[in-house]
Amino acid sequence: MKFGGVKALLLAFGFLPVVCTQGQQVIYNNTSQPLRGSDGNLIKASINTEYGEEIVLGGTARQVQEFAFEYFAQTATQGDEFARVKFYREDAGGWIQPNGLPSTDYLLPGSVIWDSGLFPVQEGYNSKDFTVEFANKTVIVPNAFIWSIQFYGISQTTGDKAGLLYYYFPTVGLSYNDIWEKRANGWTPTANDNLAKNNFNAYLVAVPEPSVVALGTLALVVGGWSLLRRRPRQAVQATE
Repeated sequence: MKFGGVKALLLAFGFLPVVCTQGQQVIYNNTSQPLRGSDGNLIKASINTEYGEEIVLGGTARQVQEFAFEYFAQTATQGDEFARVKFYREDAGGWIQPNGLPSTDYLLPGSVIWDSGLFPVQEGYNSKDFTVEFANKTVIVPNAFIWSIQFYGISQTTGDKAGLLYYYFPTVGLSYNDIWEKRANGWTPTANDNLAKNNFNAYLVAVPEPSVVALGTLALVVGGWSLLRRRPRQAVQATE
């Protein structure tokens, strides 16, 4: 079968959706070392406000395909228990330190990259996975960003609590020994000094950005077509 230049390009672009689904990378993984208290129970962050942490990603892929995390809930079930996850860029300037100067180490959460919307909170230990939600969206994350959660309809008092689970070091990517809390006066970095590390369970998978894959494929196609055109005509015909 013989393909002209235009047909070859169209055929190549027809394969782009397949190419774009390849190259999945785990770019953040903190799922292997849960922190436990002296009683042996997993340690939870039951905080009555929006809170989260900055994560620095490994790998090179940045189009999110999957995001998952673990949480715990023990609630006075009334049917109004929900949670909401957000991804933030660190583009709101430096956190204002107690001395009144902006920090160069703590960059505030600013514009929202992705918002899960409300989802129901389940009793017990749970893993929440957003693979399906990302399948229909193009969410590109920077090398470092802040992810947060807020629980609704839960008082965070005895018998009515929910929270993320603390883990130690991530095995892919990195996270600093602090978290972010959104208080009345704005976002503030905090740390629980009783913990070995202030990190949360989380798992993030991504693929290369479509523009990167498409440009790479186009370069291969154009380069291949150029080489094909330079070949003697009889050589091309010999492959028909």
